[in-house]
Amino acid sequence: MRTLTALALIVPVAMATSTAAQAARVTVDVLHPAEAPLPGDIVRVAVIDRSGSANAGQALLGTLEAAVTGEGIRADRDAARQAVQTMVDQLRASPRFEVVSVPVGRKAVEASLWDKAMSARAARQLCLNVCDAIIALESFDTDGGANGAVRSTGAVATWRVYDAENGAILDSERMYAGGNGVNVGSTALDMVLNNELASDIADGTALAYAARISPTWRAESRRLLGTNRGLRAGIRAAKAGDWSGATAHWEHVASTGNPRQRGKALFNLAVAAESQGDLDTAIALAADANGMLSRPAPRTLSVRLRTRAADEVRLQDQLASR
Repeated sequence: MRTLTALALIVPVAMATSTAAQAARVTVDVLHPAEAPLPGDIVRVAVIDRSGSANAGQALLGTLEAAVTGEGIRADRDAARQAVQTMVDQLRASPRFEVVSVPVGRKAVEASLWDKAMSARAARQLCLNVCDAIIALESFDTDGGANGAVRSTGAVATWRVYDAENGAILDSERMYAGGNGVNVGSTALDMVLNNELASDIADGTALAYAARISPTWRAESRRLLGTNRGLRAGIRAAKAGDWSGATAHWEHVASTGNPRQRGKALFNLAVAAESQGDLDTAIALAADANGMLSRPAPRTLSVRLRTRAADEVRLQDQLASR
């Protein structure tokens, strides 16, 4: 069981970060191993939405809840659909799974407002040799309110994975999430803003659960060091995606600059090597930079790279079935 926080709307505030500081960072795409990987023989997966109502009685309860709490009648349904699509997108981007489609009807998936597990029979019939497992959003329910200019929304979501062969539950997690947004005092507009907030929160649960069961890509910020012309030229090239050009600038500084400049160039070269997936070289360069610079940045990078190397071993184990 975990708690998530999703901030859907942010009031603009004055930022103290300087332009120069922003310019000294680049983004590196990192494939992280799953936190709780599924069995290796699970490759083809279907993603379905079981939240919401399967019959008229449950639909009436949902409508009554919306009337009492002030939530949009379709807010949870729209948010659930967004969460399922996000899950599909995350799994398709991962090299671990193949996402397949299955015919989905509210009765076929035994949809329920009360988070009731799907029967083994329903799981087998949904897949019919098309998939190895079913990843289901079992429930998604929000509860919101306003206090002055701030609107708050909390949500409970449950995700589950079913083995398509025998209907066994391979993994299940119930999540509590929340977020704050702006309350403008207009009933119609506030309902729209609340629906957007609910969708963002649902999105957050999908991202978190995808990271739990599947290797997922994350964009991570990396700092670069630059105080002379060559270092800064390399930073400009790296920010433009030209890592080869950036490496050429930094290698020149590393061979011609003073000791401090060489240390910074080695630090930047370590980031470049990481961006290209060469972790062994990145670790060695970061260690060299750490020996030449008396500042925390190289030590932090060294720790991060060693952690990534350990994660890479786990990642390769998880991808072995593919």
